[in-house]
Amino acid sequence: MPTRQGIMDYQEKDELMFDEFGNLLNDDSGSSSDSESDMSLDHESTENTTSTAIVKSEESNTNLSLSKTFDPSVETIIASVDTKSLNEPIVEPNVEKKFLIEERNLPHTDYSKEYMWRLTSLPERVRNVALCGNLHAGKTSLLDMLVEQTHTFDNNDKRDKEKPLRYTDNHILEIKKGISIKSSVMSMLLPDMKDSSTVVNFIDTPGHSNFCDEIMVGARLADIIILCVDVVESVTKTVELVIEAALKMKTKIVLMITKIDRLLLELRLPTLDAYYKIRRTIEQVNETITNICQSLDLNPNDENVRLSPELDNVCFSSSVFNLVFNLKSFTQKYIEQNNLSKNVKVTVDSFSTKLWGDIYYENRKFFVKPKDPLACANSRTFIKFILEPIYKLATVSLTLDAPDRKEFTEQHMKLRMKNYTYKLDSKPFLKHIFTEFFGFPSKPLLSALKNTVSPKENSDSKLEYLFTGPKNSDVAHYVHDCSPSNPLVANVVKLVDTHDSEHFYALVRVFSGTLKCEDTVRLLDESNSSLGSDSFKMQKISKCYMWCGRYRVEVTELRAGSIGLISGPAIDQFIVKTATIYDKRIDPSSNFTFKQLEQTIPPVFKVALQAYNPKELNKFLDALKKLNRSYIGCEVSVEDNGEHSILGYGELYMDCLLHDLRILYGGIDIKVSDPMVRFNETTDELSKIKLTTKSNNGKNSISIIAEPLAPEIANDIRRGILSLRNDPPRQFAKKLRDKYKWDSLAARSVWSFGPADTGTSILCDDTLPEEVDKDLLKSYKSPIVKGFQWAVKEGPLCDDVVSEVKFTIIDVQLAPELADRNDAQIIQMVRKACHAALLIGAPKLLEPIYQIESICHVDALGALDLLLERRRGFVIGKERIEGSLLWKVNGIVPVIESVGLEVDLRLSTRGLAYPQMIFSRWDRVPGNPLDDTVFIPLLKRVPLSSTARDFMMKTRRRKGLKEDVSLQNYVDRDTWNMLMEIGAM
Repeated sequence: MPTRQGIMDYQEKDELMFDEFGNLLNDDSGSSSDSESDMSLDHESTENTTSTAIVKSEESNTNLSLSKTFDPSVETIIASVDTKSLNEPIVEPNVEKKFLIEERNLPHTDYSKEYMWRLTSLPERVRNVALCGNLHAGKTSLLDMLVEQTHTFDNNDKRDKEKPLRYTDNHILEIKKGISIKSSVMSMLLPDMKDSSTVVNFIDTPGHSNFCDEIMVGARLADIIILCVDVVESVTKTVELVIEAALKMKTKIVLMITKIDRLLLELRLPTLDAYYKIRRTIEQVNETITNICQSLDLNPNDENVRLSPELDNVCFSSSVFNLVFNLKSFTQKYIEQNNLSKNVKVTVDSFSTKLWGDIYYENRKFFVKPKDPLACANSRTFIKFILEPIYKLATVSLTLDAPDRKEFTEQHMKLRMKNYTYKLDSKPFLKHIFTEFFGFPSKPLLSALKNTVSPKENSDSKLEYLFTGPKNSDVAHYVHDCSPSNPLVANVVKLVDTHDSEHFYALVRVFSGTLKCEDTVRLLDESNSSLGSDSFKMQKISKCYMWCGRYRVEVTELRAGSIGLISGPAIDQFIVKTATIYDKRIDPSSNFTFKQLEQTIPPVFKVALQAYNPKELNKFLDALKKLNRSYIGCEVSVEDNGEHSILGYGELYMDCLLHDLRILYGGIDIKVSDPMVRFNETTDELSKIKLTTKSNNGKNSISIIAEPLAPEIANDIRRGILSLRNDPPRQFAKKLRDKYKWDSLAARSVWSFGPADTGTSILCDDTLPEEVDKDLLKSYKSPIVKGFQWAVKEGPLCDDVVSEVKFTIIDVQLAPELADRNDAQIIQMVRKACHAALLIGAPKLLEPIYQIESICHVDALGALDLLLERRRGFVIGKERIEGSLLWKVNGIVPVIESVGLEVDLRLSTRGLAYPQMIFSRWDRVPGNPLDDTVFIPLLKRVPLSSTARDFMMKTRRRKGLKEDVSLQNYVDRDTWNMLMEIGAM
């Protein structure tokens, strides 16, 4: 601290150095004002502290050094301008963002994780299984039973045993909402009934119809689909969607009848009625398979698609009982209990086939035709050997007290359990006693899975459905062999968030070779095809993981037939949705991509977005890019007016998208528009007049007419049954002739589908060789098709897709000079001609329609009728669910009218009804969109006849388009005057 004498000496020097205005004496370096501001003293700091520190700005222009200006005993501090506001802390706290639930340490398992990974070198010992089914059908609960069997957690004693584990639901929204939102993988090593272990990669998929894109991800990854069907609710729309995807991909189906405890605990059915209910559920699934096979032109009588317990492709489960069984597992139990293993005549296969169907058991004998079927109804083998023991165990657990429980289990079941288990409540005791008696649930499940296909056996089906290249190429042979020693071929199916949502992992299935850490591979984005060496990116793989729900096991490599996660610097930059990985040793000219994820249901629910604070625009755009990568089914686009829009499958899907955009990826406030939908455009009539459209230079002309396309053709194009790309030309023409009754000339004249290869508009060439130079026309086929694609991608009414329209070229006149018929002239001319052909007919707007399915109590039926009637919808069918008091109601409602329907229905029925809505079809909007005489009131619902005009005008205003839609914009003045004279307009 400076002395008192030092301070006095400083004050004397101060009087000599500064004048009465505070200016520094003998200062030649700057103006007096600069010196005053630079050398001002911080008197407040000296008065408020006992220190004599003098604060001097670092921006001083004085030439005097601090040692010459101040006494050596004076402490001097260099002060800088504050870079942070008063609301920001000087030291930022280290807050870790964590949006996923992950295990801090690897949990203990009853198998070696290293052995599980080493076993993947044998594709025959690997099974890739997708758990699919309806919402709350027991998919995640089935997987939880296997997790609890094989895993021991550090916090197991602290966990609430009454709450479901839901081990594969690790997203914060999944925990909050109690449903699965994204598909996740759980890799486990499970034993079968012979204690032979197999690596099973389970893909747990959502059951809500809004997340159909994640269902398709699971079906694409898997070789086997476990179709989970609630024994009470039976077949739903989601189940139909899964069955259709499995049949298209030629994927094996194993039926899992779940929640059999509801037959006893909820419905309280006797054993005979429970048997009939189970049998009817299996019959309904088979009927659905038959109907879908017929619509897909497949053989419904194929033995591989029929599901039945005696074929060992049907299992039964109950998470309440902690029980999974099939006929063979029960047979094995009886053989062990009665010491029948030494009997040569009694085998598991022979005995299990007698436990299903109209086979009876009395007096230790099996017979098929009883004398009195009614008297012997309860003597069916399935009831006698399976249902009655289950009912008896459940009744004992629910009705007896601890001493009686112990006496029964020890004397009648020959089981000895710890004393504390008899004192448990009914629900945990049920799990204990069923597990002790029937064993672990993994054994019967894995025995059924081992009878299906391995990745190697299913490689041909995956190759046929997914691979875009020739089936006789070297890459196809590598995929067929499915050998870890072959060159690498793999498919990135989707991107998975890290725990902080800052980066992504790639979920990959390896079809051939071995994907190793630190290896450099060739990466092709989904938009690429076999375009040569410049169409790929060389990428170094950083790490590889086996994905196990809430934890990951880091491994050095992923082998053929395996499913896992990889990380690398290009994953966040190069991959958008899917990608294809090749070994760098493979010739780049043979690199074809795997197909993009097929959208069986188009995303039609739409909102427009913008950042609340314009300064955060860059942050907003980065968040949109991450959102587009994370949700594989969503579409992010930019309209002509600059607004950003997101397309999804429904209200719940959009709610999850916006939550992640705000919280996970952006951390910003955003403005969200009212919900909208994507419209389509079509025509109801053939073009009234043949219009000739000229190019901009007036030296080329084309005549195109438009007419409605048959609905069955449009539906088959959407479902992939009719494909111009996949079908050879002769086979394609044969389909048009035989199935759709086209003439041979028209069947051979199809040039393109649009937009893209899966659009439902068709371009045909119907010109005559006598009138048109065919060779010259074919040489300009490419620009004509591009003009057609442009026209049907952005229609004349709302700038939306044109669908279900057949465009036919009937005349083309091209300029003789090459420079006058360039591609730019042709493309714009064809676009104008297609739009004119639509407007000269009867243009219509198409809106998406939801099919509603609700399983509800009888008291909720009237509320659903009333709500749908108010929203331009209606109920199309009501069906009583057999064996229960529930009803299944089906209806339709326009997507644009469905906003808030779920909340209204829940409130009006007090939770007795919950609707699931799934896209069904495109339907015409009432009214004429070009009729400018209709009445459109302000702030009120428009009349039904004005709906199309109202939708079109609002959509054009929102997109920043001109409100005037007229054929006059597409034809010259003379043609327009002629049309007005003849009254065509």
